[in-house]
This record gives sequence, structure tokens and C-alpha cells, in this order.
Amino acid sequence: MSLFGTFENVSTKEAVDFYVSVGYPKEMAEGMDGVKSTMKIIDLGDGRNASHINIEGHPELSCCCITKEGIDNHVNVPHFGGKCVITFNKSGNGYKSVIKSETMGTWEMEEEFTEAGIKCVTTKNGKSFTECWKRIVNINGLYKYKSGNGIKEYMKKAGYPEAIANNIEDYKMAIKACDTGLKVWESWGEVTATFKCNFDQETTYKMPFDGAPEAKVVTTHNGPGKYTWVVKAEGAAEEWKIHVCDEGMKMCARNLNNGEACTLELYKEHLPIIGKWKTASMSGAKELFTMMGMPAAEAQKLADEYPDLEIEEKGPIVRWNWMSKFTPMDLSFKWNEETDVFDPILKETTKNVATKSGNTMDIVTQSSMGTWFTKVTVGHTFMVQKGWLKGMENMAYTSILIRKGM
Repeated sequence: MSLFGTFENVSTKEAVDFYVSVGYPKEMAEGMDGVKSTMKIIDLGDGRNASHINIEGHPELSCCCITKEGIDNHVNVPHFGGKCVITFNKSGNGYKSVIKSETMGTWEMEEEFTEAGIKCVTTKNGKSFTECWKRIVNINGLYKYKSGNGIKEYMKKAGYPEAIANNIEDYKMAIKACDTGLKVWESWGEVTATFKCNFDQETTYKMPFDGAPEAKVVTTHNGPGKYTWVVKAEGAAEEWKIHVCDEGMKMCARNLNNGEACTLELYKEHLPIIGKWKTASMSGAKELFTMMGMPAAEAQKLADEYPDLEIEEKGPIVRWNWMSKFTPMDLSFKWNEETDVFDPILKETTKNVATKSGNTMDIVTQSSMGTWFTKVTVGHTFMVQKGWLKGMENMAYTSILIRKGM
């Protein structure tokens, strides 16, 4: 159970009536009936929290602030009238807070955090009202190895192939969840495997090795971000418990034959570029190619091609393979390091640096024509690429790619 994460609440008519009864502006309160609010709370350490509240349809009431436990925090909270002083202290599995608003008076809140979310009791003028915020865990995404406790030894004793046990530090998992089941892709160095399952139903699974026994798996959904799968094959049986939060995943394994156990922690990759992509849309390419001096017929031919892209990682090396019929491009690089790349469109070797932040990456390319900028924004389903020559921002090209498979 965490005091941090993402939470959602939909305001009810009862909540509106309470707020109006204790002096909250009536028009403002009535505008919140049926409106969803999302609150994200992040631990910054040393008693400091960052909180971001987004109120659908009311961007003017949304806010983001940093507060510290045990002191008066002077912040701007629009949905409490603007200037406020917030003081909060930990209490049990939550916090007790006092909000002093210059325009709306003093409010008291007592929050209790559970696996399901937050129970919040708000008190003003001697009246109290209880609301619940649902914990939201977005499990979908790519996770990478962070640390392990006994995982390699556990795998070797359990009879896992050396190609898996010896490459556990390069382990990656892409997972997609829905109400009825999971789709999972796993990678250990050169070895990859995929499976999908429906909750509470037996599924067949086979490791990607010749002669590997067929296993039976059952997967259950045990709460927000919590899953268990039990695997049985040729007398061996294991239990794997998974707990996902906003920033990562913890896996706990237990050998059901001898009781041996291990743990594995993964961090969530916010730039989930690994996989196969198909170009779905292209804009501005012909104009850009023509501006570069390419004959119109050739520029049109390249602009009409929608090539596939395969991206993989091997340790710190990222490989992009554009499978184009006319301008194939297979390149590898490390983040934040200068890389020489032959560009088949520019027909020269260029200097490149790629960086990433959150779900975006930026590429700076130095060529004889000038400096090129490329911004890539990645989601679970789509990848958007925009590129332009410095000074020619009005002639950018845009491509939209769709993930294939997961």
C-alpha cells in the first residue's frame, strides 16, 4: 500500500450539496456535479510531496504544487479560491491536513490510503463529508531490469536455461492489460517470448527453446496493479506475484516444490520504442525532399513509401532498422553519445546525438546542409516523428507510425 500514486474521483450531487452548505460558491460547486478529477501524488523525499490535480472541463481550477510535511505551505489552489496555506502531517495510513483559504475559510481533511484508493473526510463549520478516490494504476508499458535479490541463483536451481538465467540483467517485459486478461512480451538478451491469457483460465505456455516442456499457466487479477500467475510443467511448479505502480514493477517468485524464493524489481520505461512499427501517415516529406534539391519524381516516390521500422535494444545499444525499398537505413547508437550515421537521403555521413526525456526523444543531426532536428513522441500504440532543418521550421515533415503486435 502506497501513500503515492494516481487517484480519480467523480463528484456526486451529495458532495455538491455538502460544499454549498458550508459556504463553497454555489455556482462553482454545481458546475462540478458528475465531473471527474484526477490527482497524482509523487514522493520527492524529505517529507516533500508533489501533487497535480486535473479537473475535467475546468482547466482554470487545475493545480500543481509542492508541499512539505509539518510546515505552513503557501500555495495557489484555484478550486479552494486561490491563495492558501496548507499544513499536513502523517497520521496512520494517511495524512491530516488543514487548508486555510483567503477567500473560503478553513477546511480540515483526514485522508486514509488503502490498496483501493483514498478515503477522504472533509470537515468545515462542524459538518463533515466522506468521499472516496479510486486508485488508478496504468500497467500498460515496457519495464526493464533494475535490481534482483537471488533471482539468478533461483533460476539456475529451478532449471531455467542458461541463456535466460545469465541474461536476467537484460530482462525486459512489455505488458498490456484489459478487464479480461493480459498480453505479455519478455526478453532476455537474444531470447524473446510472448503469451496472452484470460484471467482465471488455464493457458498453455512454452519456453522458446527446442525440447522445452509445455507448461500450464493460470493468471489472476488481485487488485489495482496486482497479478499472480502459477506455472506447472513436468513436476515443477512456481508462483509469480506482480505488483505494478506508476514508476515500476516488483516480481516475487516462489518455487512451490522446495519453497525457495527471489524478487525482481523493474523500472517503467517511459519511452517504449522497442518493437515493430508501421508507417501510417506522412505529411510534408515531398516538399522537404524537393527543397533539398531532389528531383520531383524521386521526391514523390520516397514520399509515397510507408516503410516499416524495427527497434531493438541490446544492453546500452539501440538499433533502428528502417526497412525501406528505396532508402534502407540500419543504424545503432547509444543515448547521449555522438554517432556517425550514413544518411541515404542526404547521401553523406552525418554526426548525430540522441537524447530522451519521458516519452520523447530528440535527435540533433549535423550535415553539410545544416543542422537537423527530429522530435519523436512515443505512446503504447502510436509514434509521431517531426523533423526540420534549422531555420526552416515551417517546412517540417511529420510521420505517424502504428505499433505492430503488442
